[in-house]
Amino acid sequence: MRDELKISKSDFVIGHVGRFNPPKNHPFLIDVFKSVHDKNRNSKLLLVGTGNGQSNIREKLIILVYQIPCFLGNRGDVNRILQAMDVFLFPSLYEGLGIAALEAQAAGLPCIISDSVPSECRVTDLAESLDLNLPIDEWADVVLEKQGTIRKNTIDDIKKSGFDVKQKVVKLEEFYFNSVEE
Repeated sequence: MRDELKISKSDFVIGHVGRFNPPKNHPFLIDVFKSVHDKNRNSKLLLVGTGNGQSNIREKLIILVYQIPCFLGNRGDVNRILQAMDVFLFPSLYEGLGIAALEAQAAGLPCIISDSVPSECRVTDLAESLDLNLPIDEWADVVLEKQGTIRKNTIDDIKKSGFDVKQKVVKLEEFYFNSVEE
């Protein structure tokens, strides 16, 4: 995937998946990325999603980091894109659950998640919660600590948490069959 995206194996790739709307907190994400980039010039940012705030975020990135960011739009291959990332950054102001963070953990990615995201989405030891009131540089330092993290298989953690899609399909089938019988 990195080859397809023209990203070097030596680059430190921070990624995010989510609509460009206020709850996702992209301005904060960009500030964290700028701090990371100031300390590691080989850092890159991958942003998956679309939305009304995308042009403002693009502009802010170019001004702050002097780098044209990699906006990937809406994609059907997020699972593959997650494989190109080194860290998943999810500083949402609020979430219903945080499915993208669950998917990132399922991909074996270290995840830095705001403490505003429900704790139910932290199902592996790869997910670390940070307070949005912490200084940007503290967030950046935690992100930088994840450089070189070796991916691990999280399938057992995902299954234990109840978010395994195969388990959910069986439960959904049972629900519908029981509903039809009644």
